[in-house]
Amino acid sequence: MEEVLKVLKSQHIEFVICGSLALYYHNLIDEYNSKEIDIIVDTPWEVLSKVSNDIKYSPITQFECSGAGYFINGVFIDIYNKQLPEYDEVTLFGLEVKVKTLSELKNYYLSLNLDKLGGHERFKSKMKTRVDLFK
Repeated sequence: MEEVLKVLKSQHIEFVICGSLALYYHNLIDEYNSKEIDIIVDTPWEVLSKVSNDIKYSPITQFECSGAGYFINGVFIDIYNKQLPEYDEVTLFGLEVKVKTLSELKNYYLSLNLDKLGGHERFKSKMKTRVDLFK
């Protein structure tokens, strides 16, 4: 994961880590998904599209914002393009990074309407489990 984060940081796109890696950092889950990093950026597509020849754009995600995705060393970088949330500047895997704050994670997960959330059943189940962390 350290190498992937190094590559992400070298791309000079400001990002905030969210998802399982943020939950792991805040000690809410025991393991993170080592095959994916969820990040939030507030970057125009014209800039974001230059980070990788393989980046795929999505005009709308299940979280009602635009997004994109690509791989770094076999790890999928799942990008949500919206206003940056509050974050903590922390050391993760020996690198200085920005991670969504615990209060932002709580507010976000508790605000999800699971009945209207799109995606496959495994995804919906994962999101319900995350919401339950904060109840």
